[in-house]
Amino acid sequence: MDRDVITHFRTIATTVLISAILTACQSDSDSKGVNLDAELKNATTLENYLKRGYINQYSESTNTSTEVDTASPATDTDTSADDSTGGNYSVTNTQESGVDEADLVKQNGSYLYAVQQPLPAWLDPSGTTAPKILSWATHTNPVSSSLQGSVTLAGAYDVEGLYLQDNRLIALTRSGLDPSRNDLATTRASDSYYNPWYWQSYSTDVRVLDLSTPAQPNQNYQLSIEGYLISSRVINGQLYMATKFTPTISPPDNSNEYGDNVSIASWQHTVLDTPLSELLPRIWINGEQTGHLFEDGDCHVPDLAQGGYPSIVALVRINLNNPTDWEASCNSGRITGVYASTDAFIMTGYDNSHWDSTRLDWYTLDGLTLKASGAVPGTLDGSMPGFRLSEQDGNLRILTSSWNWWFWEDVLIDDVATLESSSSTTAVAANSTDLMESSDWQHRLFIVTPASDGTLDLISQLPNASRTTVIGKPGEDVKAVRYRGDRAYVVTFQQTDPLYVLNLSDASDPFVEGELEITGFSAYLHPLSDSLLLGIGQDADSSGRTAGLKLTLFNTSDAANPTAINSTLLGGRGSSADILQDHHAASFLATDSGVRLAFTWSHYDENNGYQWLGDKIYIADINTSTQTLTEILNTNYLEPNDESYANYWYSYQYTRVPLQADGLHLVNNGEVTSGSVTDWTAQ
Repeated sequence: MDRDVITHFRTIATTVLISAILTACQSDSDSKGVNLDAELKNATTLENYLKRGYINQYSESTNTSTEVDTASPATDTDTSADDSTGGNYSVTNTQESGVDEADLVKQNGSYLYAVQQPLPAWLDPSGTTAPKILSWATHTNPVSSSLQGSVTLAGAYDVEGLYLQDNRLIALTRSGLDPSRNDLATTRASDSYYNPWYWQSYSTDVRVLDLSTPAQPNQNYQLSIEGYLISSRVINGQLYMATKFTPTISPPDNSNEYGDNVSIASWQHTVLDTPLSELLPRIWINGEQTGHLFEDGDCHVPDLAQGGYPSIVALVRINLNNPTDWEASCNSGRITGVYASTDAFIMTGYDNSHWDSTRLDWYTLDGLTLKASGAVPGTLDGSMPGFRLSEQDGNLRILTSSWNWWFWEDVLIDDVATLESSSSTTAVAANSTDLMESSDWQHRLFIVTPASDGTLDLISQLPNASRTTVIGKPGEDVKAVRYRGDRAYVVTFQQTDPLYVLNLSDASDPFVEGELEITGFSAYLHPLSDSLLLGIGQDADSSGRTAGLKLTLFNTSDAANPTAINSTLLGGRGSSADILQDHHAASFLATDSGVRLAFTWSHYDENNGYQWLGDKIYIADINTSTQTLTEILNTNYLEPNDESYANYWYSYQYTRVPLQADGLHLVNNGEVTSGSVTDWTAQ
């Protein structure tokens, strides 16, 4: 993107945010509503936090002044290609070794299970509106597949992802609430003005399907939790997932779709009179409601001095070998993502009212105990924010980006010695390099560790007074981050692509060990060995104008002088691939000489009016000894003259290319086409 365009976007964003701040200040000065301090003086901390946040955010979302007093009352890894290349078939491409991630396709060498999301009624003659899981038997001599059966996930709107655990298939689905409630998804459109969170009127379901008969998965257990899924992981046979619930409390007068007759004060009292239990997520077991999570209101609540927030976040652990063995831990606030290693589960988000900082809540896997809570300056930006974090040996390495708007100087790393979050304080050394221009991005690495008092101790940061090399030039965004052992690889981009190699061997003294500058950028990085790194992204000219897709092999054996040893270009400007936003879209399979890579991409020809030339399967073999990349297959699976709307829809839903033996399985929204590489080449 051109620099003047970026500046334009930043100007718009700044104007909008300043306007929002001035509007909020005006609302406070014209206070005519209830006095929250008085109304909530006897409430528990959790009830205070939820109701205060609900009332404040409702008014902001509807652009209506609540005019309430907002004063706070007194209150009581190591990653390599081997992680996804075991056996003679590929498995889900994950961030960390030993930490599985949900995907829409799972295979075990004998069967492949693929989600089929619902199609529009005009494309589905059966009129089925629920998703399905299709069971495909797979074979290797020759590579082929055959549909064996399917199971319809009744009551679900869609599938968030699958896990395959021994003789069980786990489907995480999104479903509507039970008919006894008036906030069903079927009525959400009419409630959208009054309930800014109407789209959260769902439950997250953990459906356990028995695979005693592999061709016919049989659901035998379902745990449903009110709220939507943030993310999930499976570690050592235990499913960990974070869900978020915001209660729906419709205003007393919602007959006018524009809200002209809504009595804000009356609605505020409705919120205040609502029992705490009604603000907590409900649970169902096998379709029967069994109560609420966190009945006792015991919950981690951020500092009330910074205001409330209307959502409950549930961290849930389920033993997949015995699904009735499960537990949950309560959290609240602006949590938006998760990161997990084999030793920690960390929830990330905004540090309450500090929008230019990243909140970190660090949990133990055993017992879901909150081990530490804190924050670091900057945010997790980009399409794969979880890759900015890495836990190793009890230390968390995290790379954040800051946009230095003048009205957020209280959270700039150079201007503040501490950054408060909830009941803890993370010390931030005020010894880093001088600030860049206020319009420029800044990127910093922090290494923190849990302290005995539940706070996060800052071990180090980069850059600092001794290590002054900055990460990225002025105006450059971080496009990709990947950790491997004691190193981190960071790609930034505006006009050219600097690849930075960070040395993290001494947690107290990280430093930029090497840097390489080439055209284009990598949006996804995949370590193939200690000395070989694969980058997948886009090519660009010297002005930063992007072109087609680009695959690059980097030699990092001399970390001080990394080199680009092999580059492959695919298509022209406008060409795209899901792997640039979703690492699950790529498959890796170990070979005798190294690794086989597969993904799909969409081919456009810039020189012919950006003509679409088809959607293609790309396969390459990477020899890790000779450090070479050889294209094996690059062929269309969807032709420009294919006018089948169903094919377009299937491809739009999702596409995966699982590898097996010498062939592949092309999966388009559950439908599978299989064959050897030779078969595909002959097409």
